[in-house]
Amino acid sequence: MSPCHEIQARAAYLAALPKEDPVRRLAFDHARGCPACEAALAEGERTIALVDQLPLPPPPTEFALKQASGPILRELEAQSGPSGRRTNLGATLIWGTSIVAGWCVAVTLAKHRAEERASWLWSVAILCVSLFGLGGIIRFPAPVTASAVAISGVLSSILGRDGGFFPAVGVKCVAIELIAASLPLMSTAMLALRGREFPGTWRFSATAALGALAGQAGLHLTCPVASARPHLLAFHTGGILLATLLGVAVATTVDRTLAKRRA
Repeated sequence: MSPCHEIQARAAYLAALPKEDPVRRLAFDHARGCPACEAALAEGERTIALVDQLPLPPPPTEFALKQASGPILRELEAQSGPSGRRTNLGATLIWGTSIVAGWCVAVTLAKHRAEERASWLWSVAILCVSLFGLGGIIRFPAPVTASAVAISGVLSSILGRDGGFFPAVGVKCVAIELIAASLPLMSTAMLALRGREFPGTWRFSATAALGALAGQAGLHLTCPVASARPHLLAFHTGGILLATLLGVAVATTVDRTLAKRRA
C-alpha cells in the first residue's frame, strides 16, 4: 500500500492524533508536497471538529419504545399458542428485530460513514455474531453475556492499531452503544412484565450486551477513530461492559415490579 493511499484512508484517525505524535507529524510532513493528502488531512480535521461539536444523541423515550414494539407484541400474542417453543421463537424474533434496529440507529445517527467495502463487511459480520447469540439467551444467558464482551475485546484488538483514547469521541461512542443496547433490553423488560418470559438478571444482561455489540458493529462504520486500539478497548468494549451493568439495573427494577404484583 502506498503512503498516499494509507494517509488518505486514515485521514480522520491521523488528524485526531496529538500534534506531537510522530505518526501524525510524518503524515503532515508528507502532505506538504502532496495536494491530495493535504486535502484528505484537512477534511479529516474538519470531521474531527464536527464530531467534537455534536451533542450526545438523546436516548429513545419509553413511549417511543412502546410504540415501536407494541404492534410486534400484539401480533405475536395473536399467533402464539401455549407452546413454550412458540413463545421462545416469538421472543427471539422480538430480540432480533430490536438488535437490528440498534445497528440501524448506530449507523444513521452519524453524519460520516465509511465507504470501504471491507468496513461494511466487518460491520455486517459483527452484527451477525450478535444475532447468532440470540440462540443461547433462553438457556445459556450467562455464557452469552461473557462471550459478547470477550468477542468485543478480541475484535477491538484485531481491528485496532496504535493510537490514543480520544475521550471526547469515546463518550459519544459509549452513548450510541447504550442506546443500541436499550432496544433489546426494553423488549426483555416488556416480555417479562407481560408474563411472556421468565425474568432473570443474566437474560437482561445478555440482551443488553448483544444490543451493544450491534451498536459496536455500527460504530465500525461511523467512529472517526475506529482504527485506534486504545479507544476501541476503552470505549467500544467498555460500552458493552456498561450495557451489561445496565441490564442488571433493569432486571432489578423488573423483579421488584413483579414482586409487588404478586404481593
